[in-house]
Amino acid sequence: MRNFDEQKWGISVSAVIAVLDVIGCAAMLVTLAVVHPPLEQPPVDKAVSLRGVFQGISTARKTSGIPTLLMCVAVVAGAVIPAVVLGIPLAARERGWTAGEAGLIEAGWIAGGILAGAWFAWRGTAVKAWRPMAIGPLVITVGLGLLAVASHWIAAAMSTTLIGVGVVIFTAHLFPTYVSLAPPSMMSRFQSLLILAQQAPQLVINPLIGIAVTVFGTAPMIGASGILALFASLAIIRDKTLRALPETPAG
Repeated sequence: MRNFDEQKWGISVSAVIAVLDVIGCAAMLVTLAVVHPPLEQPPVDKAVSLRGVFQGISTARKTSGIPTLLMCVAVVAGAVIPAVVLGIPLAARERGWTAGEAGLIEAGWIAGGILAGAWFAWRGTAVKAWRPMAIGPLVITVGLGLLAVASHWIAAAMSTTLIGVGVVIFTAHLFPTYVSLAPPSMMSRFQSLLILAQQAPQLVINPLIGIAVTVFGTAPMIGASGILALFASLAIIRDKTLRALPETPAG
């Protein structure tokens, strides 16, 4: 990337990355416009209330397999998102990567996710969902470990691609399992809990990352994020409900 003559071509690497981001967002908007739920929704039986919210939380806590899945989502989100969004810029500053190289490194995990998603769209998901749910965080751990020690931006981009692959292996099997375990009458409440599990950890982890980088440096912080992802694999393996789920047709 350093050999790219920006003056000769009249464009910058950052501008190219920004254009690619816009194209990607436009593609997602088109996809959402084409693939949408039925326009006519069934009537809501009961109005949303604070009591209903607590009832949903209580039901989720008592539904076998759901607490483990929510915890694993929180763990993986807490490990991956801060390490990618904050860790890469901090590592770029420490290791002398350019802004364009840092952008390509961060785009790596999106590319890895697209590749894994395309594979599952073509070949279908595994019939025993708990196995890839446990393997996904292991792949993420390897990717974060390589990112922690990567000195060249190409190696870092390869590691983030691996992270993206691991994330999709994990989520492509966890989300359908979560939906299948959720009571049909509380589907929207359970979906809200899933979103909360993805977002809430950032409130705690993001400030801690700043402290950890100041004290220990960027590499140990990214490495610790990889170790954190391992707990999701262990939780999946230890959950008897998830391991006992019947095989489902690949799809």
